[in-house]
Amino acid sequence: MNRRTILTLLVLLLPLMLSGCATDGSTPSRFAPSDDAPVMPSRDFGKYIEGARNRAAYINRTTETPIPAQHLAAVGPFELRPRPKDQDCRGQARAPYDRGVLLIHGLNDTPFSMWDLGARFAAACYLVRGILLPGHGTIPGDLLTIGLPAWREAVARGIESFEGEADRLIIVGFDLGANLALDAALQRDRRRAEQRSRVGDGLELNGIVLLAPAFSYDPPPFPPAAVGPAGQVLWGAAFEKRDSLRYNSVAKPSVQATNQLGRDLLNVEAPLHLPLFMVLSAEDDVSDGSLAREWFCRQRVTPRHLLWYSRYPDAPLPDCSCTVERRDPRANERQVCVSVRPSSCVLPPSRNGGSNPLPSPENCRSNPYDGKNSDFGTAILDLGHIALLAAPENPRYGANAKSNDCLHYSFVKDTPKGQACAGKAGGDGSQALRYGETSEGNLQNYTLRRLTYNPDFDHMAEQMIDFLQRSN
Repeated sequence: MNRRTILTLLVLLLPLMLSGCATDGSTPSRFAPSDDAPVMPSRDFGKYIEGARNRAAYINRTTETPIPAQHLAAVGPFELRPRPKDQDCRGQARAPYDRGVLLIHGLNDTPFSMWDLGARFAAACYLVRGILLPGHGTIPGDLLTIGLPAWREAVARGIESFEGEADRLIIVGFDLGANLALDAALQRDRRRAEQRSRVGDGLELNGIVLLAPAFSYDPPPFPPAAVGPAGQVLWGAAFEKRDSLRYNSVAKPSVQATNQLGRDLLNVEAPLHLPLFMVLSAEDDVSDGSLAREWFCRQRVTPRHLLWYSRYPDAPLPDCSCTVERRDPRANERQVCVSVRPSSCVLPPSRNGGSNPLPSPENCRSNPYDGKNSDFGTAILDLGHIALLAAPENPRYGANAKSNDCLHYSFVKDTPKGQACAGKAGGDGSQALRYGETSEGNLQNYTLRRLTYNPDFDHMAEQMIDFLQRSN
């Protein structure tokens, strides 16, 4: 069933599903704003963490489907103190730590998505703080009224929280968080031009990491779920099913704000003056990877590095005139500004009922596009938008996690493909289950479960941190 057919079914079924979500026939309360002021980051980061979690707990107690209590801490902001082995993390720094990193999650997401990266940075001697963007971690309805001004304020306060704690700061953002990281860096450059070269008193911003920036954000084309005054579309999608660690439903105003910021950033002519590391997937079906790659290739900042994932790793990259490295890393070669990694992978099946081995490019074999009834274990077609951030061992979204992302079959779940994705009997046995992005081609050609982790995560994190340390 192709995306056009699914869209037609959604148009017919969605009003009925919405009316049935609440016991009184009204729209569920989580699709309306809570009107409760968000908690902003502060110098007392521990107090901020506690306040944000308490607010999330309070709001969720008022909804029909609250987040489980054991997940409330995971959706809130977090801090990780450096935990290296036999290493002094202060060095010659004036502050308690030499390096800090601010992690900014994406639209509809929560700080939990940044935990795996945060752990890698903490092991490399960074003071790690992940903030919760206002409107997230509570109920989807909060994104109807909370947008860019509050997001910018949260990022600015998150940066300020490192003053007196670290001498140098890296900002890492995913999706909307990448837009906000770049926005903050460009604002810093404007202040630098005005003879204020530091972010704050004693805190130097000296690098940014952009993962799948949302320069052009295009979530799956589900039909409007609700219309407000004067015909304003409020929801691009509204789902009864809820992932307790991120929103499934898509508020239109938040998408519009994200795209507006993306357009503004693309139109900025001032050059960037910070080391830049970017990670993109050619098969990203949510954020336009080619557009972000073109932006990267126009930059003249040195050093800069793009990690480009593609199911066709030998395809030419016409937009970049710099040195392109394919497959084999050469970490000490500074002139290399683009490295290409294959995103498809097939693992042998588990034996004796055990768990599948954790995938990585080193133990992949065969071709996921060949054959329907082979002895495939985990067959990964490509690396999509949400898969970049999670390590294969992630307990919620990793290779052996029990949660299956089958949202693309939500309204046709009784079909053989939907049942196969959910791991139920009666699924389509004529075609092996594949993992990848929910692109139209993948949905048409395969029984698909959305890939939620990055088989190449360890390499990505190692290359990212090595680049940042060598660049400063």
